[in-house]
Amino acid sequence: SGIHHLQINGRFQATDTMLEHISGVHHLTLLDFEKKFTFFGFKKLHEGGIHTLIAPFSFLKDEWVQELHGIHTIDICNSDVTDKGLAALSGVHTINISDCYRITDKGVIAISDDVYKIQVEACNITDKSVRSLTNAAEISFTNCDKITDEGIKYLLTQNQTTKKIKKISLDCCTQISNDVLK
Repeated sequence: SGIHHLQINGRFQATDTMLEHISGVHHLTLLDFEKKFTFFGFKKLHEGGIHTLIAPFSFLKDEWVQELHGIHTIDICNSDVTDKGLAALSGVHTINISDCYRITDKGVIAISDDVYKIQVEACNITDKSVRSLTNAAEISFTNCDKITDEGIKYLLTQNQTTKKIKKISLDCCTQISNDVLK
C-alpha cells in the first residue's frame, strides 16, 4: 500500500473486508471500535504483515490475540486477554498490557525471555513477574500494588551483571519505598 502509519477511528465503518485489505502497512492503530469486525477480520491483520499494532479493545479475547503471534509491537491495553492469550505472544518485542486485569504472573513469565520493552499498568502481577524480566531493556510499572522493593532490588542486582536493563519506570506502585534505590 505504501502507507507506513495508518490510524483508523471506530466511527469509520471498519469491516472485516477493510481489515482484510490492509497489507504492507507498517504501523496500524485501531481506536474506538465496538465489535464492528470479527475474529476473521482481525486474523487478516497478521497475514497483512503488520509490524506494530495498537488495538486497545475491551472486547479483545485470547483467541484473537493468538492470531497476532509474530507481530513485533503490540498494544492490547484494556483488553480481556488472559495469561493464555499473552503466552501465545511469546517472541513479542514490545508490548503494552496495561489494564489487562486478567493477566497474572503466569502470562508475564511466558513472554519474559524475549520481550525487550513492556508496559504494565494495574495488572494482577507480583514480584514473580518482576524477577522474570531480567532480559528486558525497558520496563514500566504503574499502579502495580503487589510489586515490592524485593522484586525491584532483584532486577537491579541482576542488572549489575547483565547490563540489559536500560530503563525502569515506577509510578504509583504503593509497595515500593524509597529504600529500593539504596
